[in-house]
Amino acid sequence: MKKRSGQILLQVFLFVFPLFAGAQKIQSTKNFFKDTTIIKVSVKTDIKNLQKNKSKPVFQPAAFTWHNADSSGDITENVKIKQRGNARKDQCLLAALMIDFSIKGTPSRLQNLGEIKWVAPCNFNRESEQWILKEFIVYKMYNAITDLSFRVRLIELTLIDEKNRLKPITNYAFAIEPADDLAKRLKFEEFKEAKIFTEQTNRAKTTLVNMFQFMIGNTDWSVPNYHNVKLFRAADSIQAAPYLIPYDFDYAGIVNTSYAVPYEGLPITSVQERYYLGFSRTMEEINLVLEIMQQKKDTLQKVIRDFGLLNKNHKGQMMDYMNEFFELIKSEKQVKYLFIDNVRKK
Repeated sequence: MKKRSGQILLQVFLFVFPLFAGAQKIQSTKNFFKDTTIIKVSVKTDIKNLQKNKSKPVFQPAAFTWHNADSSGDITENVKIKQRGNARKDQCLLAALMIDFSIKGTPSRLQNLGEIKWVAPCNFNRESEQWILKEFIVYKMYNAITDLSFRVRLIELTLIDEKNRLKPITNYAFAIEPADDLAKRLKFEEFKEAKIFTEQTNRAKTTLVNMFQFMIGNTDWSVPNYHNVKLFRAADSIQAAPYLIPYDFDYAGIVNTSYAVPYEGLPITSVQERYYLGFSRTMEEINLVLEIMQQKKDTLQKVIRDFGLLNKNHKGQMMDYMNEFFELIKSEKQVKYLFIDNVRKK
């Protein structure tokens, strides 16, 4: 998410290939993350080597194929690929992937894409795929609450071992909107200055982030460590407190992966236990955020209920976990206990 590749990435997947001839390069489009169709691609590489090098990942060659649904035909280009994402690399056979389309000295219709991050299943099985779909849904839930969020796009990804030691593996994955594209969409700029503490960020929006993370049972984030969060501020108001935007939700209780554990040092033993990471707020501030959440309740339920790729059991687990949150906030006494009386002091 660090390179300015997203707006070029967007065009690849939307209008793209019917318009190409020869080595004509791709232009950008703003509509990629508004499109709900599933992207179909395949990547052919040495999968065993990709897995072997996950502790110290290095780029290796691969062939990337975009499979077009129309009559324009597929397109295949040479790329480089590696694994990324510290926690997922430690726990998974395969995790987040970085694909580099910009191979120097190799003319390509895709070379302007730069480096793109995709999140793939942890292991080559259907349970891991369900976790990916649940994490994708969490992004869509946060999209439904606020535009200050990373958009995502679903991908049907086929991995092909170039040495034929493994059968082709097809699973769902997803792409995350690059930070540069989010900034452009919202007329923001990314905050990349010195270390900043949580209470130096925008107070109202950070309260919303805290409440959403509590709802989904996610403690795997930190502002001072820039862990699973990005900071942005309005381009025309650079002195204002930056906005906090979270990402990476695979450690959330609502996703409930087998490898997820609470953030180190917290007084909980399972990600299924919620823990509020917010600092002191007034009851008025808390109620303003809870009102937003209540207004979005039906929409959030619909995001889960209408997602057809998630199986019945996982869908039920997500719905039950979220509805527990709405039961908790029905009681003013419970709200005061959770979000005012027992909040962090430092």
